[in-house]
Amino acid sequence: MSKENCPYCGHDFENRANRYNGGFLSHFQPKWASQHIDDLFTVRCPNCGVAYVSESVKILGLVTKKYYLLVLMAIVVIVLVCSALGH
Repeated sequence: MSKENCPYCGHDFENRANRYNGGFLSHFQPKWASQHIDDLFTVRCPNCGVAYVSESVKILGLVTKKYYLLVLMAIVVIVLVCSALGH
């Protein structure tokens, strides 16, 4: 369990329980890839209601926003190498 400190009001809260996805229709809006990545790491403070991108949220309990793109690129390289070796 990871605690988050709101930069706006200073309230401490559980970041996993307060993830914010922007609602159902936000998934159908055209966005850049960087905006989609930011949406994965957005939390909302239960005290003041401000939504912001967190640096401490982890995807699958392992990957923070800082390393998310690096992990995706590594997966693509592994897939490409494996497919090239298979031919």
